Amino acid sequence: MTAIAHTDMPAPLFGAAASTRRTFYAGFWRRLMAAAIDGALILALVVSISVAAGVSVGLVNDNVVVNKDGRTILLSEFAKPHVVVTRDGPLTTTVETTTATVGLQTIHSVVTRTTVEPNGGARRRTSTGANLSMVPSPLALVILFVLWLLYTSVLESSRLRATLGKLAMFIRVADEQGHRVSLPRALARNSLKLLSAIPLCIGYLMAGWTAKKQALHDILAKSTVEVAVG
Repeated sequence: MTAIAHTDMPAPLFGAAASTRRTFYAGFWRRLMAAAIDGALILALVVSISVAAGVSVGLVNDNVVVNKDGRTILLSEFAKPHVVVTRDGPLTTTVETTTATVGLQTIHSVVTRTTVEPNGGARRRTSTGANLSMVPSPLALVILFVLWLLYTSVLESSRLRATLGKLAMFIRVADEQGHRVSLPRALARNSLKLLSAIPLCIGYLMAGWTAKKQALHDILAKSTVEVAVG
C-alpha cells in the first residue's frame, strides 16, 4: 500500500488582519480650525481676568485718569509723560505722550492741547484732544502663554488626547506609533510651536505636504495629529 503523507495547512492570520487599521492624519485646515477655537477660549479667559482687574481709562479736566480698585489716579503718576511744545505765531501746541503699564494692560495716551493767544488783550482759547489705546501688558502676554501651554499640554496628554478645539474637529494628538503622548512630550511639542511660527509660519504650513501631515513641531517632538475614528 502506498502511504499518503498529510501536511498541516497554516492557519489564516485573521487576528493580525483584524488588528490592523488605517490611520488618517489631520490636514492643515482642520488643525487651523481647532487652533482658532482654542485660541478664542483662552483669549476670552484672559479678557475676563483683565476686566475683573477693574482698570478703566478716561479723560477728566483735560487729564488722563485711571480708575482702579475704586480710586481715580492720574496716568502721569504711573509714568512720566513726554512733553513736546511747538509755537507758531499765536498758536502754541503741547503734545503729552504717556505709556504706562497698569496691571494686565499697557495704556498709551497722546493728549494734544492747542492754545490761541491773540493780540489786543483778547481771551486766550485752548482746545484739547486725546487719543487713548489699551493693549495687553507683557505680564498679560506671559499669563496668556502659560495658560495656553498648560491647557493644550494637559488635555493632549490626558485620556482625551485632545483640546476642546481638537475634540470639536474630531482630531487628537498621538506619538508616531499612534499611542497617547506623555505630559513632558506634550509640553515640548507645544513649546516647539514657537519655532514653527518663525519665519512666516512655515513650520505650520509643513502639515500641508509632509507624509504624515506633520508640522515642524510634530516632527521635532516625534508626534502626529490623527483623525479620531473610534
